[in-house]
Amino acid sequence: MHNITPKIKAAVTIIFLLLTLVWLPFGLVGVVLVLFWTKWPTWLKILITVPLGALFTLLILSTSAVFTFLFFIRPFQMKGISMAPNYREGMYLMTTVVRPNSITVSRGDVIIFRSPNNPNTNYIQRVIGQPGESIMIKSSDVYVNSQKIDESNYLPIGTKTEASQFMTEEQTINIPPGKYFTLGDNRQHASDSRVWGFLPQENIISKVAFCYWNCGNK
Repeated sequence: MHNITPKIKAAVTIIFLLLTLVWLPFGLVGVVLVLFWTKWPTWLKILITVPLGALFTLLILSTSAVFTFLFFIRPFQMKGISMAPNYREGMYLMTTVVRPNSITVSRGDVIIFRSPNNPNTNYIQRVIGQPGESIMIKSSDVYVNSQKIDESNYLPIGTKTEASQFMTEEQTINIPPGKYFTLGDNRQHASDSRVWGFLPQENIISKVAFCYWNCGNK
């Protein structure tokens, strides 16, 4: 899924607003005039108004789709094995867009975000630590604010979480404001915050809502 910059969002929004608000009223007036004001033959009226009606319908649907994609929901195709067994290769997920100035993600949420090391690549991982919390890995378990967290709802029994480059075993790290700590469910095969550090809040794109296609892979 390609990254959409704020400038592109603004440009697309303005274009569709102009098309909808400026041309649509004129088009509707034209259709009414053709149908009720002119004395043209019925076949000619139909020949003119049917294509125009289809065009306006398409314009309205396209505008709605663009606004929905930019500000509300966004599809995501699962690639890789970092979130197995919960989310597997080829699954299609529907996600809700997260606004940078109004973050609504909590521990346990699965999010889509731009990689801190490669902004052109999007990752999918689970939120484990939130701003202001402390996090530690000890004896293959994850501790937040010195309390071992329960991950049995989404991790298979016996899953081990090992420390990596960013944090060593039993090292307590404080999560700075505006940062998150994320982990892949497939702890042995995931490049996550244990490797590259904290996730900036502004990198978060959306939050996974549900799988809508090829869900049998789960």
